[in-house]
This record gives sequence, structure tokens and C-alpha cells, in this order.
Amino acid sequence: MEADLHNSQRRLEKEKENISVFKNGKMAVAFLEAMVTGGISVSRVSTLAWNVKTIVS
Repeated sequence: MEADLHNSQRRLEKEKENISVFKNGKMAVAFLEAMVTGGISVSRVSTLAWNVKTIVS
């Protein structure tokens, strides 16, 4: 596993926790997990998660 200077994995987990409390949060979290599974970097997905939180709130 490569070093993660910006702690992207923890940021992504924190954003998923924050997103899951909204009405469509579970669907948004599933979307983010599918992106990681699909091969998109955790760093990019954690940045997108911040934007998703803005959309679902």
C-alpha cells in the first residue's frame, strides 16, 4: 500500500459517515463505494464526496 500524505482513506470514510444521515445518503454512499471499486483513486473519490455532501444536503 502506498503512503497517503493527505489521509484520503480517512477523509473518505468521514465524508461517507456525514453523507449517510441525509435522505438519499445511503444511495450516495453506495455510488462512492462503486467508484472506488471501479478503480477511481480514493483521493479523487474523497474530493467528490465533499461535493456529493453539498448536493444531497
